[in-house]
Amino acid sequence: MKNRVITWMLVGLVAQSVQAEFRTWTGSSGSQLKAEFIEEAGDKIVLRDESGRKLKVPRSYLSAGDIDYLNGQIVPVLGIKSEIKVESEIHSSAGVVQVVKYTIEIRKVSSTPYESPVEVALYLVGSIGKDKTYVVLQRTQKQVWFTAQKRNPIFTGPDLALGSKELQKKYDIEYVGYLVIASTTGGRIIEVNSDNKTLETNAGFIASFRGGDLFGSDMKRIQ
Repeated sequence: MKNRVITWMLVGLVAQSVQAEFRTWTGSSGSQLKAEFIEEAGDKIVLRDESGRKLKVPRSYLSAGDIDYLNGQIVPVLGIKSEIKVESEIHSSAGVVQVVKYTIEIRKVSSTPYESPVEVALYLVGSIGKDKTYVVLQRTQKQVWFTAQKRNPIFTGPDLALGSKELQKKYDIEYVGYLVIASTTGGRIIEVNSDNKTLETNAGFIASFRGGDLFGSDMKRIQ
């Protein structure tokens, strides 16, 4: 009992919680404990056993399987700063094509390490006709990593085209805004950024859409 108390130290406050799930954790010495994950605190994690006690455990004590599980549960606190500019630059036989230039900065606000990649998707969204059916005019995606050298990754271009003004006018297409979604590789949304409140509020639905997809105000895909 004494060894267990030393190994699984009691802890106080929690700062960031995730969905609880009781599972068996295995220490490097082979000892096991059934508990739910509460949060990550520096180089340690906080667990709660079946009796309700909160325990603080060094990450270095955990098995490889436990670390893999944690990587799927812990997400960083992020901030997104976007600069999206719609410009008319390209003149061709099809007419004037609107071009979007963008710069997106992903800031990791939390101080704890995060070794997994973050998927960042940029959606340019328009509406069609009087019923304002939405359309994904463009979608681009990039994977970013947080390292000691790149704590706040910034990425730009290549430039994205919205299409010619002539076609937009012909089909009554109006550009309504952008949406940036940062998520884990498993699809769990971490943070969103948009200049359109409707798009931001419905980021969870829009995340499944691709370029050219149509969807209604109810956020359901239109076949």
